[in-house]
Parts: sequence; structure tokens; C-alpha cells
Amino acid sequence: MTKRVVIYARYSTGKQQETSIEDQVAMCRAHCERAGWQVVGVFNDREISGTKRKRPSMGQMFAALKRGEADIVLVEAVDRLYRSVGHALSGFEIMSYQGIELHSVTEGQQNFIDLLCNSLGAQLYANSVADHTRRALESLVRNQGR
Repeated sequence: MTKRVVIYARYSTGKQQETSIEDQVAMCRAHCERAGWQVVGVFNDREISGTKRKRPSMGQMFAALKRGEADIVLVEAVDRLYRSVGHALSGFEIMSYQGIELHSVTEGQQNFIDLLCNSLGAQLYANSVADHTRRALESLVRNQGR
């Protein structure tokens, strides 16, 4: 039986390339072709942080999963889907309960431990970027009066 796959792609800010979504989807489609899987849906969120739990297209994807429309969720990398350990484990629990596999083109099939490690790395990276951005903005405000 051919596995049915939904692809999820995302990028965070307007400073990123609009083609990021198309590039992620192309990479995922090529992966599906090599694996012999059938793509049954593509979902994407533009200019939305992976730290946000509520993303329109991700919500639509989970609705499709609950309807039994796919066997696999495929992403380029886990950080495209999750940048929060809590969100990752919650989503993984929903997928596991429904017998849906989570795969990453760059990180392989995700089990609980893999997802925990990958989402922790993504969360730590997101926190670091936020800290650096905050520092830069504070410096900008301090130096405006000079």
C-alpha cells in the first residue's frame, strides 16, 4: 500500500525569501518520489514563527490528519513544524495516537526521542535569536538619542 503524505512548510519573517516555501516543498516532493509515497496535501504558513501554536495552515493540516487523510507528515526539518518542545510533543502525541508518522527530509523518521532532541535544538535556537534581537533593539533605542 502506498503511503499518503502531507507536506508542511513554513518560514518566519518577511525578511526571508518568498521562495523558501516552494524550495521546502520541492525538497519534500523529491523525497516522496524517491520513497514511492503519494503526496495528498501541501500546507504552508508564511511569515509565522514556529514558536506559535496557532498557525492557520498547520491547523488545517491537523484537521486533515484527524479525518484520516494521510499516513505521514513530511517536513524539510523539524524546525519548520516546531520550535517548541511542548508543541512538538503535543503534536507528536496526536499523530502517534492516529498512527501517523512524522518524517523530516534532513533528520529522518522521528520517534519520541528524536523529536525531543530536534525540537529542543530548535527551541534553543529560537530563544537565542530572540535574545540577540532584543539586545540589538535595546542598543538601537539607547543610541537614538546620541
